[in-house]
Amino acid sequence: MQFKDLTTFRIGGPIKYFFEVKSDKEIIEAGEFAKENNLKIFILGGGSDILVSDKGFDGIVIRYIGNSLQVIGNKITAEAGMEWDKLIEYSVKNNLQGLECMSGIPGTVGASPIQNIGAYGQEVNDTFLSLKAFEFKSGKFVSFSNKDCEFGYRESFFKKPENWQKYLITSVSFKLKKYKDTDLSLQNIRDEILRVRGEKLENPKKVGNAGSFFKNPILEKSKLSAGLLIDKAGWKGKSYKGAAVSSKNALILINKSGEASSSDVLDLSKKIIEDVKKKFGVTLEPEVQFIGFDREENISDYKKLQNLYPKFIYKSYKWTVENNDLLVEFVFSLSEKIILYPKLKFKNIPKEKIVLLKKEVIDNLVFNLGLAEIPSYWKATISPEILIEAGNLDSYQVNWWTDLLEKGMSQFFYENNIDFVSNKLFSIKSNSKAKFVKAVITNNDGVLIPVGGGKDSAVTLELLKDLSDNACFSVNPTKATSNVIKESKVKKLIAVERSIDPLLLKLNSKGFLNGHTPFSSLIAFLSVFSAVIYEYKDVVLSNERSSDEENTIYLGRKINHQHSKTIEFENKFREYNQKYLSNVNYFSFLRPLYEIQISKIFSQMDKYFFSIRSCNVGQSKNIWCCNCSKCLSTYILFYPFVEKERMKKIFPEDIFEKDSLYEILKSLILKDKVKPFECVGTRQELRLALAMSIIQLENDLPPLLKKIKLVLGNVTKIVEDDKYILKSWGENNLESKYEKYIRAV
Repeated sequence: MQFKDLTTFRIGGPIKYFFEVKSDKEIIEAGEFAKENNLKIFILGGGSDILVSDKGFDGIVIRYIGNSLQVIGNKITAEAGMEWDKLIEYSVKNNLQGLECMSGIPGTVGASPIQNIGAYGQEVNDTFLSLKAFEFKSGKFVSFSNKDCEFGYRESFFKKPENWQKYLITSVSFKLKKYKDTDLSLQNIRDEILRVRGEKLENPKKVGNAGSFFKNPILEKSKLSAGLLIDKAGWKGKSYKGAAVSSKNALILINKSGEASSSDVLDLSKKIIEDVKKKFGVTLEPEVQFIGFDREENISDYKKLQNLYPKFIYKSYKWTVENNDLLVEFVFSLSEKIILYPKLKFKNIPKEKIVLLKKEVIDNLVFNLGLAEIPSYWKATISPEILIEAGNLDSYQVNWWTDLLEKGMSQFFYENNIDFVSNKLFSIKSNSKAKFVKAVITNNDGVLIPVGGGKDSAVTLELLKDLSDNACFSVNPTKATSNVIKESKVKKLIAVERSIDPLLLKLNSKGFLNGHTPFSSLIAFLSVFSAVIYEYKDVVLSNERSSDEENTIYLGRKINHQHSKTIEFENKFREYNQKYLSNVNYFSFLRPLYEIQISKIFSQMDKYFFSIRSCNVGQSKNIWCCNCSKCLSTYILFYPFVEKERMKKIFPEDIFEKDSLYEILKSLILKDKVKPFECVGTRQELRLALAMSIIQLENDLPPLLKKIKLVLGNVTKIVEDDKYILKSWGENNLESKYEKYIRAV
């Protein structure tokens, strides 16, 4: 017997011992067999709401199949083996109200109180009267009242670890009431519920699923929609090996191929949980029960991937000029069969610019661009050896790139539960004898400004607008980026098209590793390359001081989502650039300032209010989603300096009205929580901005500020203690000609 034959997911391995029981005698015998043979017990109902390991279950599986029904007045008692929907069908036909909104939920009557199932405003506990169950430990039949069951949201006494699988429910009683509405029958309600469920939910008879895979998170007694969070995170309809997220309802994971393994579903659920946590600061909790899984199966199988793919090779690069576009392609190898081809296109570069440069100069810059692309592809397998065949690296460079991978990918290691501290995770080797030439720029006036679509880019562009020779630089520019550049009046844009090899995405879908990489480090190399081609002496970024704060501590190391925006990286890249690449001056214009200071400066730049966007969730639609940590952080930092009516020009909603964001807010400001993996302000400056906003609004506080005020405590003291931040000045690489522009505001 296989679990896949008994579950609605149609997934699960072998069953060692299987008992179908109907009478009290058969139940007692099954219990005695389990005790005599020291076997674990699993009670199987209709097979919904569970995910069973491919290894199966090394114990005894007991399924109660009694399905009789008894009605006395308004009291209805059903044996546990009856299909749940059959019970509702009967109650509706007999005009008994209280269960009809739960029509169509798969499973058995016996499982209904364990999960405290519910839908469309009704839950089992609303009408539950009592149940009868067999207690395996005592060998006796016992009764439970409504109070005894300790019902909660998708919870009960029977789901507590200490009680799990210790009781076999044999019958359940409900106290219903006669339905009196003459305009709308119970059958009408049931039909509509079944119609809606048919449209929104997957039928387990047609495609394997366990129903809702995740609980709706409860934040301070308010429910969030787990399905909506998953959808906004971009998972709806996405596949992973044989599993997928339903295109009907993001809350449901499906056995799409009919051949999905339990590991496929488990891994997909972990990726969703991690992504939702990263984007919204909310931890999703599975609603389904996991059966037969060892702890080890919940740990990343990166060691297996390392064994399968022991060597990542940067084999070669090439560049050509076609129609004023500089085309670059790299060749990376994971194995003989897995070859990857990342591509870059530098658009509208005059041929004469290329002609003026030595081939060895361009070769050097292109070779290093390939090195900067490695993290995005190596992460798939984190092969223990990175072999550089395309060019030569000396010991300094090996150490430099090792440092970048360890620190720049620390978030990736954290999210994939990879130990990059205890033992040497990887090594970098080079076997090329190629020699390169460093670029020398003679022009001393040009300024190249890498631009995104957020406030930081807008501030830099606006404050430096009077410089004589400005150009914007962008990789795969978004609509927001284009709008910011348009408002700045800077006429020149140097754009790069970056193409990810589609094979990498296929590898990700098949279970190869995925996660955050230090993208800003690639921007550093790309911007210097462009500066050399166009002869811009200064590359001026918009990275702020706030980027230096870590998100959490993992294995004793600081994990920083923004590592490649920090002053540490800036200093190290400046040194690397001067030593190996060019004499281009690379630095961040906003480095001395915190985000709250930049927000204050931006508050006077009305013309950009309609243009800027910083929300990753809403990037594709050029919107602020108003539900993620990035939106919340930006809103908090703007609020003390931008009048309420002007805030409406930027954000479509008043985010402080959304107390559903309370947990995300706490993760932004409390040191004992993991700070969201986004480019957000420091905990201290966010607390200051919140305190300033609360004081401004006095007693007219919106819901979110009311809640967080209790956490903050004395807001007046916070402002008094931390207001120095607004005038602080941090470590930087500014020359006086740039410093004066910031000092002026």
